[in-house]
Amino acid sequence: MPPNAIHPPGFGYLIPRPRRGYPAPTDVPIRLGILGTVFDSCALPFKSKDESEYTKLTVMLGGPYRSPLPETDYELITRVLAHLAESLQQPLPDPVATRVWRHVSCIPTPKVGHLDRMKELRDVLEEKDGRGAWRGRMEVVGAGVGG
Repeated sequence: MPPNAIHPPGFGYLIPRPRRGYPAPTDVPIRLGILGTVFDSCALPFKSKDESEYTKLTVMLGGPYRSPLPETDYELITRVLAHLAESLQQPLPDPVATRVWRHVSCIPTPKVGHLDRMKELRDVLEEKDGRGAWRGRMEVVGAGVGG
């Protein structure tokens, strides 16, 4: 089905953080911890005319939700499709193709005090004397250490 028959125009949607925090896995055994959905059909250009007849979606799960994901891809897709039908408020056709990537623990969640630990790490690496054996000759870079 073409995208305009499945979802509204736009990039997609994010599901906001619950006001009272994320529930424990035992409190929501049916929910998958869906963080958001990207309407790839709208967000990314089509490669061919044939592609415009199909709807592509990316659904992101996990994050701070600790509920275990189903073991089989079939069960996971079935539950994701049920959630999408509920969110989009309409029944969905059976998918023509599906693909599941399980990136377990791929986005770290920094703990309280992370910024202080990263500052201490930078300070030790920059020391010319004292604790740091690197004397400014080494740097640690990346999104988790300040950019």
